[in-house]
Amino acid sequence: MAKGNHEKGALPFQFVAMPKAILMSLEWQNLPYAAKSLVMDLMAQYTGKNNGRLCPAFGVMERCGWKSKTTLINAKRALLESSFVVLTRKGHPPHTAEWIGFTY
Repeated sequence: MAKGNHEKGALPFQFVAMPKAILMSLEWQNLPYAAKSLVMDLMAQYTGKNNGRLCPAFGVMERCGWKSKTTLINAKRALLESSFVVLTRKGHPPHTAEWIGFTY
């Protein structure tokens, strides 16, 4: 068996975790599917040090498979109305993008 290049106990891959209490909450279950997809795409940006600097701009989300600006805007609006994320920087298009941070 080949010896791995990672330290003892370290995982050879990255992951993000979501508390089960959030997944079971009524607020999460009432979110539109597009908003839940946006959470997953924002979690993919998370590195462990950049919470509050997650970018939901269409140019970034387009690389994740988002096709419609309207769907993204509605998903972002629904997500910001929930208690799961907070807007950390108000964007001023086309020069600066909005930033979002997770509250959990």
